[in-house]
Amino acid sequence: MYRDLKKHVQNFIRDKPGRRFRGQYKKKKVASPEHPVQYAILLVSGVLLSAFGITVVLLTFGSTVGFLILFIGLVMLGSRSKVAAVFLDRVEVRFLQLYARAYRRLQRKVQTLGRKK
Repeated sequence: MYRDLKKHVQNFIRDKPGRRFRGQYKKKKVASPEHPVQYAILLVSGVLLSAFGITVVLLTFGSTVGFLILFIGLVMLGSRSKVAAVFLDRVEVRFLQLYARAYRRLQRKVQTLGRKK
């Protein structure tokens, strides 16, 4: 089980941003067709984990555990639903763009603070 999880995470990281969730969806669909009941249970579990993760993040003011739970729920959703996979790929690309912009701004601020001394 640990090896399978490790392989799954490595494949997820290896995929390019903007294609990770769709790649997981395609791999999951091809690898093992699921029974409709199993599909529904896993989809609902993904939704519930995501909602629980959001709740933990909001109640604990950005807890790392909450983000981890949210991430696991979103990966479960993205690997079971094509619509969710496409949406999550778009959100990931947008988030990375915003992160890069904020990081560049922070670097410029640090550089200007260093020059003032």
